[in-house]
This record gives sequence, C-alpha cells and structure tokens, in this order.
Amino acid sequence: MIFILNREGTVIETVTSPVYQGSNANDVVVLAPFDPIDTVTVGFTLPNGLIVQPKLTDSGKGTAMTSLPVKDLSLKVGETYEDMSAWYCKLDRDITRYSGTLTMQFFLYDAAGDILASS
Repeated sequence: MIFILNREGTVIETVTSPVYQGSNANDVVVLAPFDPIDTVTVGFTLPNGLIVQPKLTDSGKGTAMTSLPVKDLSLKVGETYEDMSAWYCKLDRDITRYSGTLTMQFFLYDAAGDILASS
C-alpha cells in the first residue's frame, strides 16, 4: 500500500493492495514532500479496537518505517514524485491478525523531534 501525503499530512492519494489476515508480507509506503532525514511514525487501530501506539523510526528508537529513495519505488500512479521522500515498513502478523478494517495514522517529525505533520 502506498500513501501519498501533502505538506499538511493529509493523504491525497492511495495505491491499495490486498492485506491478508495473519500475513507479514505487506509493505506500507509513505510518500511525502519532506526531507528524507525526517522521521515518520505509524500507529494502528486494529479491527478489534486495540490501539497500537506509533513507533519511532530512523532514530534508533524503533524500526517501524525506514527511509528509502523514491527512485527505488515502482509507482504506477502516473506522476513523478521527485520532490517527495519515501518511508516504508512491513505489516507484521500482530497487525494483520484480525479480519476487518485496519486504520493507520502517520506522524512526521523533523530532526529536532518537532512534529511537522500528521495524517
């Protein structure tokens, strides 16, 4: 799944893919017009209502999302995203274990730890 965010953190486009219950093979990619050294966290609300708190990323405090060059992505959304940075993570079995709707929320932080945007 690819989530494309604007400068305010609003999801402006998604490229969906199936998520299979109990699988740990699903990638989540966030594209946003921020510096690749910025940190992205992701939190989840599972289908059973359990909230999984956002995990810090690219800071040594967690490994939920990792920065990667946009040129390494195979995007089929018909646009170029050269002004964007990308971060990714895999959904593990703890996140995909329940059938139903999974809600994700993304937070973007600068190098000082100040929040830049949230979705």
